[in-house]
Amino acid sequence: MARPLARWRAGFSDWHPLPQYEIFLERTAVAWRVSYFVHGELHARIGFDTEDEAHHNIEWLKTECPPHQSWHQFDPPHDGPADL
Repeated sequence: MARPLARWRAGFSDWHPLPQYEIFLERTAVAWRVSYFVHGELHARIGFDTEDEAHHNIEWLKTECPPHQSWHQFDPPHDGPADL
């Protein structure tokens, strides 16, 4: 089972209640996992051996997916995207 640790959101939609872009950081029993969502749909999920590697990937995602967005960190939910 994955434990959500942090999440970031960017963009807002007039027609959809979910944020346009969202990144989750989770801790599993064997790895750190980063999940990337667009309009609530999972677009990428990758595991890392260390938390530093996961944070490096998150910083890259924030600059590339999509570029020029203002990202904001939110408290993690009690249940993350692990079951999606």
